[in-house]
Amino acid sequence: MGSVNDPGMALGNWYHVTVLARVDKDRSITIEKKNLTEVTDGRTGHVFEVYKNWIYIMKPGEDTAISEIDSGNGWYGNFRYIVHKIDEGRSRIYFVIDLGDRTELGDCRYLIGSAGYGYDDEEWVGFTFHDEFRSWLVKHGRKIISYPDDKIEHFASEIASNLDETNQAKSKLGWTIPEMLGIK
Repeated sequence: MGSVNDPGMALGNWYHVTVLARVDKDRSITIEKKNLTEVTDGRTGHVFEVYKNWIYIMKPGEDTAISEIDSGNGWYGNFRYIVHKIDEGRSRIYFVIDLGDRTELGDCRYLIGSAGYGYDDEEWVGFTFHDEFRSWLVKHGRKIISYPDDKIEHFASEIASNLDETNQAKSKLGWTIPEMLGIK
């Protein structure tokens, strides 16, 4: 595996949409942040980083991935995750990462989103899968998300409506190759 700090030109071809959501004990949903590319395990320092259409796990202070997840579910340190890869059409992943940190009030925090290829032929279209993602979250999110089954549809709709797309190169570098070259 290569260094994840070498994004290269191809990174501008990929989108990511993420929300850091807190579910309070009363089941209210708070969107804390949008379009994060990584989260850090507060106890171990390991980092989960969304990259192209997979997720890297890195040791504290290192830029080389020790694991790459493009599909599956499990635990790593304090994190519990589910990642689903879709290869039909534009390659993408949907994911939920339970950050494992519980407050004294019983709040839970999750990084939820999608990452994938942003072009359709020659045109940038980005994330166009809101309904598909919402359906996936209803079906698979309940495996991880601490939310009542009869309310998961509401939860999924709230999350899907808060997904704001961003280009991965723009997010990591502050610019995309076309912007750098003055191309609109």
